[in-house]
Amino acid sequence: MFRLNDVDKPFWRDWPLTKPSLFPTPEPLHHFNKEFYDYEAKYAPGGSTHILPAEISPFVYQEVRRLALAAHRALGCRGVSRADFRWDDTAEGIGGLVCLEVNTQPGMTETSLVPELAAHAGIPFAELVQWMVEDASLNR
Repeated sequence: MFRLNDVDKPFWRDWPLTKPSLFPTPEPLHHFNKEFYDYEAKYAPGGSTHILPAEISPFVYQEVRRLALAAHRALGCRGVSRADFRWDDTAEGIGGLVCLEVNTQPGMTETSLVPELAAHAGIPFAELVQWMVEDASLNR
């Protein structure tokens, strides 16, 4: 359980990380290095730099993967969701890792994170969309 002051504390040295859940192949992590992730950074081509995979320790990498999938399942998500994290790399181990949100309908524009992460994993956009449509039709 998180207390409000745990989530609301300032991070002076932190990394924004994001991870999509349930791709048909292993997923990379993602880190964007922009002072402020504003509209321009998010939607303008070249508005931010994305580092794939994120340059973090294997232990933190695996923990983000585990937590993103656990959140996806706990919330009953289907298809692709995207979990966003903040990680304070000055904290020991994973002590500085906080899950901010799970986005159940991540963007699919040319600058969106999920299509970029899929492409990095070798999944073309058309194949990603086909997988999403077919997965959505599964009766689980």
